[in-house]
Amino acid sequence: MTNDLIESIEREIFNRSTGDFFSKNDEVKFLCPAHKDTNPSVRWNQKKHVWYCDACGTGGGCIDLANRFEAIS
Repeated sequence: MTNDLIESIEREIFNRSTGDFFSKNDEVKFLCPAHKDTNPSVRWNQKKHVWYCDACGTGGGCIDLANRFEAIS
């Protein structure tokens, strides 16, 4: 896992956030890439590099999220 990949993921996360970036656990909240989301329902843990959607139950690590964002081929 490279810093470039994490930076690319976090750039996309901030593009998908609606202004209320952080949850109560200092995780970044954003719109889910796995379903049509209108409320930020995904939490990204910046320390562990994992994500989880509270609405649809989808989650995983940074590689999976990058693939969903099409950040890597």
